Amino acid sequence: MNKKLISEALANMSDKSALSELSEVLAAELPEAVDFVTDTWEVIGWVKRIGTKRSEKLHFGKIRQPEMRNLAKIWVLHGRMEAAIGAGSARQRIDAASALSSQLSIERICSVTTDHFHDAQRWLSNSFGKGTAFRTSSSLAQLSRWLGRILGKPLDFRSTLVNPCAHGRTGTDRGREAKRVPDQVIGDLLQARNRGDLLRKDSYFLDLTMVLVGTGFRIAELTLLPSNCKRKEDGRLQILHFPEKNGDPIPRPVADRLATAVEAALDNLKGISDDARKILRAAIERGQVNWRHVLRDVRATEYFVAKWASDWINDEKNSLFPTDRVWFNAKGRWIDAIGALFSAEGNKGKAAKQLGIPRNAFYQLLEKQQAAMRGERRLSGRLSGGKHRQRSGRLNADRRVVSKRKFEVENDVHLSSFSCGGVAASLLKQATDLQLSGATFPTPSPNRELEREFSRTSTALLLDGSGRTVLSEENALLLVPRCFLSVSRELKYRDVEWVGWSEYSRWLSGEKRSHGTGNFEDSVFARLGIVDHRTGKIAKFTSHDIRHWLNSLYQEGGLTDDQISLIFNRKSPQQTPVYDQTPLRTRVERLKHAVRTNQAAGGGATVYQSLVAEFSREEADRYLEAAVRMVNPMPHGACTLNWSTVPCPHHLSCFSREDAKGGCCEHLFVDLGDRIQMKEIGRLAPEADLMIEVLESQGLSDSPSSEHSRRIARNTGALIAQSNVDACGKGPT
Repeated sequence: MNKKLISEALANMSDKSALSELSEVLAAELPEAVDFVTDTWEVIGWVKRIGTKRSEKLHFGKIRQPEMRNLAKIWVLHGRMEAAIGAGSARQRIDAASALSSQLSIERICSVTTDHFHDAQRWLSNSFGKGTAFRTSSSLAQLSRWLGRILGKPLDFRSTLVNPCAHGRTGTDRGREAKRVPDQVIGDLLQARNRGDLLRKDSYFLDLTMVLVGTGFRIAELTLLPSNCKRKEDGRLQILHFPEKNGDPIPRPVADRLATAVEAALDNLKGISDDARKILRAAIERGQVNWRHVLRDVRATEYFVAKWASDWINDEKNSLFPTDRVWFNAKGRWIDAIGALFSAEGNKGKAAKQLGIPRNAFYQLLEKQQAAMRGERRLSGRLSGGKHRQRSGRLNADRRVVSKRKFEVENDVHLSSFSCGGVAASLLKQATDLQLSGATFPTPSPNRELEREFSRTSTALLLDGSGRTVLSEENALLLVPRCFLSVSRELKYRDVEWVGWSEYSRWLSGEKRSHGTGNFEDSVFARLGIVDHRTGKIAKFTSHDIRHWLNSLYQEGGLTDDQISLIFNRKSPQQTPVYDQTPLRTRVERLKHAVRTNQAAGGGATVYQSLVAEFSREEADRYLEAAVRMVNPMPHGACTLNWSTVPCPHHLSCFSREDAKGGCCEHLFVDLGDRIQMKEIGRLAPEADLMIEVLESQGLSDSPSSEHSRRIARNTGALIAQSNVDACGKGPT
């Protein structure tokens, strides 16, 4: 059926669709039990880092135009087929299709033009923040290329919105300063681990923060660490983890200066998780019901809630109207008031004293037991008359009476948090009425299949591409007894819970409703009094900001982009500059040091060395101070020209000086030992040689372009010859 619907949708769009033969393959990408025509898809099977998620939905209903809605569904399925995109990428595609749909006045999608995409981009700019508009517009450009390909149309929309990101190597000093967490704030937060007045959750999350500071993990990598993550290699600490974004599964090294503190934090976390693992194994062995799964399934809810209510009511200690004893709620125990009176030879005061209860209480209990023997039913000191008229508060106070509240406390759940909570509440109300009328709640027929399916197991937290479990609760580092991190609820030793990324983020930032209150829901910075000394205000940052901080620290320590990319497990060194929040003053001092130690080449470096040789180092340093006031990082070096006030005299042709001296631009400094810079120069050299060959083959060997290319080839070749890194950026040979 889905194959037919997809074929029809493609045929309606265009008879030239490039996907017309892929209907069956696209239909196979649909999640199980999802129909193509529905506008809400359950795609939990697409989620690998599942954590505590049990549902993940895509909503196509926001796309106004019906044909565009079908197109978006096909685009998402095509992304699954080609690149196994997840729910997040699918939502970006839906948002882009929704933006385009909002600007379509046409009925047929085959009539779409590039102008429609430009209209959608303008709408995004006017309707959303800069970051959201930029990201969605980038997806809009992808949609343009994809739609043009499948419809055979010349759609050529390219996003013209500028990335609002002001930090990173190409950003501004102000943006970098705002993004980078001050060292003092990091230090103050970690120092708080030594305080003696910490809440249990603060102590736990501060240990987790210590691990984050030492590793720079992404938040999902941090919270999905395996329990056996710690390892030593040649005496140095490394941490095993499951990398995000298709990184290689290699251990994360920890800097030696941080290793001792990180190892201690890991040991603390593992000690807690080891205790939790014992609780989990015991729950699995006794076949404990997994209520968090049950209450999401109607059939399971009806069965297990009825079974629980029946067991509760039939339990002898919860009997409401026995004749041989009476329930004393204040002490939570049964009393044989008539037997006690007989033993006391009819002396009520003596009987009360022997039982250890107040005399007035004994009188009431005796009357209730005698009434029960006469066939009357009394509850909480009043006749029920076969119909309950007590308030719910009185019922909840009586420990024997079944109720919603008792169910929630007994099983540590809040029914309002689950889709089948209403069904459970209704069943419990029926059970209460039956118990108060003296009847029993019918026990459901045993269903072994349901009991096996919904018994407590070690829940999967991380899956591979085939849906197999990679990490389960039982093997996770961040496993704790239930309510371990709660301030307001009692610690439970009957079950466990996994501490996910949302819990850590809420601890850092606090609940919005409690901001500024200083209570246990406020941010950790407010509660511990940690101040950002740049502003004098309470500090704040996200978990990902620590990743930026550590990246910048490694950068300032002299590591190359290649080395940092390897540490942080990035697919490409080109991603590293975004995380480099090194201030301009630090870049300037680093470049000056490279020039003074003869580790830099270029026009300015040559002048400096000449001044040292002909005059003095003091004269050379004065020149260097005047010449190096700005550093613009480039792929092949560092330019010291202030681009905001002075245009590049060589139009960015850093290696094509035209004067008699030749060589590099006087504003360019090249680190001869930097693999990234030398790799870029090694790329430019053969491109220049190829251009010379092409121009000569066309009889243009005397043209300005040919001379320009020869200068680039000559100057890049000279730098490669000077360098201790080969043209591929592979290091000394």
